[in-house]
This record gives sequence, structure tokens and C-alpha cells, in this order.
Amino acid sequence: MTKQSNIDFMIQKSYSWVQDTIIDFIGRRMEIDRLSQLGYALLRTNELLSGQYSPKQEIIDELFAQIVQEQKRDGGWKDVEETMWALAALKYSKKDQESLNNGYGWLKKQRAYSGGWGRSKRDFARIPVTCRIAILHGNICNKSDFDLILSELDNEVLDPKNTFFLTYKVALPLMAFKKNNLTISNKNQLCKLLSKEQNDDGGYAPWKNHPITSEIHSSAYALMAFLQDSRYDKEAAGIIRWMYESQLSDGSWPSHFIDCGTSIGLLALIETRG
Repeated sequence: MTKQSNIDFMIQKSYSWVQDTIIDFIGRRMEIDRLSQLGYALLRTNELLSGQYSPKQEIIDELFAQIVQEQKRDGGWKDVEETMWALAALKYSKKDQESLNNGYGWLKKQRAYSGGWGRSKRDFARIPVTCRIAILHGNICNKSDFDLILSELDNEVLDPKNTFFLTYKVALPLMAFKKNNLTISNKNQLCKLLSKEQNDDGGYAPWKNHPITSEIHSSAYALMAFLQDSRYDKEAAGIIRWMYESQLSDGSWPSHFIDCGTSIGLLALIETRG
């Protein structure tokens, strides 16, 4: 099979798995953050690959209904991250605009004083949470949020005294700035750092030679980061090969939360088609 055939094959399998899992989660009334992330992956696939993938409308209607039912009076959901994913799915609803607007109002109020978001209003701002919000909801981000990302990068990744960093703390900022059409001044340095972290099997772990070896979250984030720079096509191809070899027969990828890992894997694959 060609590289493109491999990607199409993986998308088809993982899309079916995600849709089946949404049906299961709706029936069991699973946590809204997990249900919403699956829903967003399904809807995003349909958006980017229009005509090739169309989720059943009754599934989408019930997805939106359960998300809205769990929204709190103040506009948010359980916490910042659950609200982030709930809003990501609700963006595709044509009849839940009030819930969407209220959710955005609540999320804006959770911004840290210095910019960015943590897991809650009491938490300090973090690269992963702030970057995911910038990727999914750049419409509510401002300069202070991106300044926070750059500052945390300097402290946690680019400081010469640091000999260790987490893969996603390099990949997510690259994704966040690209998604918002912003230039990140140290892009080349970050891409080189990320490239050096690639495992021999082509995949990525939380850090190079991590005991759990390559896994889908780190690999998918790294792939989405490399897609913005053709100089790293070799690294991207290695990740795609690892994803093809590690995908399970049912379309999912092994992960602590298999639904979250498979959602991110699907999102990465459809970005290769963009």
C-alpha cells in the first residue's frame, strides 16, 4: 500500500471506531470531556473530508443534547478542560448558540491574570491547556495568552540548564501559533528539538526512550507540529508509519484512555489531508 492509501485506511478504521464509541458513550452517559472529544474528532473529520464521511444525524443530535444537559448555570462544565472540549463539539451545532456563547463567557473568566489557562481558576496557567484552547478556540485568545506560551517555553524547554522536556510541550506551541496564523520566533529551534526526540520506531513517547515507548498522544501531536514544515517530511513519514503499524484491528490505538488517544490520532491523520 502507498503512504496515502495507508492514511486513508487508518482514517476509515478510526472514524468507524470513534462513531461506534460515541454511540456506546451516549448510552452509558460517559463523562462529557471524553464524549465531546470523540464528537469533535468525528465532526472535524466530516468538515475537512466533506462528502467522504457523514456521521448519522441522530447520533450528532444526541451528542449535542447530552453536552448541553450537563452545562452548569454559570455557563461552564466540570472544569476548564471539559468546557474546552464541550465547546469544540458545540461549535458544529446550529441550534445551541446560546449554550456556546455562555460557555465562551465562562471560559474567558477562567483566564489567569497574566494570560493563559490552567485546569481551573485556582490553577496556574499551563502550556498544554493554553495551547489546546488556542488551537480549538483561537477566537477567545489574545496577546497575553501567546506571550504566556512563549514565556513558559523559555522556562520549561529552551532554558539551556534544562536537560529534559515533554514532547507535547514543544509540539503544542508549534500547533497553536500555526493555527492562529502567528509566527513563533524560535520555530526552527523547536522543530529541531522535537526531531531529536523521535524514537527509532518512528513514533514519539512523552520523552525519548520513555519506558512506555512510543504512544499515540505524543506521536499525533508531533505529527501535527511537523506538518507545517516540509523540511520535516521524513519525521512525519516515520510517525505515519508507526501509526499504521501500531493501530489495532478495530481502528483504535492503545492508550490509557483509548478513546482520547484514538481521537487525537484521527485528528492528526485528517490534518495530513488538509
